[in-house]
Amino acid sequence: EKGIYVVLASGRPTAAMVHYAKELQLDQYNSYIISFNGSQIIDMAKEECIFEQTLSVEDVHDIYDFGQANNTAFITYKDGVIIG
Repeated sequence: EKGIYVVLASGRPTAAMVHYAKELQLDQYNSYIISFNGSQIIDMAKEECIFEQTLSVEDVHDIYDFGQANNTAFITYKDGVIIG
């Protein structure tokens, strides 16, 4: 109401933040969610993604190979579902 924007920013996935954004009425105040550690920005008024930066297929293969070589696993999201 005073022209101050509240923007939710987190490493969490967008879906985990939408409830809180709506509770804070960010959609009514033309605000945003920054999720996935900054790799996605959602315009809450339009409920659409206005920025997204994903990993290349080559990067994913490099991360996977690194994990295998170092006995480490990783998880990621596909269509809102955690996969590993």
